[in-house]
Amino acid sequence: LFSGLLNQETHQQLAERKKLHVVELSPHKRYFPIKVASPLYSELRAEREIEPKEKLLLNDFYGEGRLPVIKKQVPFYANLPNHLAAEALKHRFRNRDKVFISFLISLEKFENNDFL
Repeated sequence: LFSGLLNQETHQQLAERKKLHVVELSPHKRYFPIKVASPLYSELRAEREIEPKEKLLLNDFYGEGRLPVIKKQVPFYANLPNHLAAEALKHRFRNRDKVFISFLISLEKFENNDFL
């Protein structure tokens, strides 16, 4: 449970590991880059040494590929009486196409005696 806290990495450690500057881009500062940490004990990598598929965003490092759940908003008409009545009428036909196709397949198998 607390392994994430125990294994926490500072910006300085990240800069040392990646051999790059760690920069903050904040909308409050109009996305002007502010250097947070630089590698002290290792040499800074050149731009040509950085691979194109290398992770460079902080969320890619620590988000583990997870994205925030953003639920789709319910339309304004979803609970109106007319919409609910129309949905109730459509409800009985919801699987009609799939059932019809499976019926045709089973009928064809029956006619060809392939059902056994």
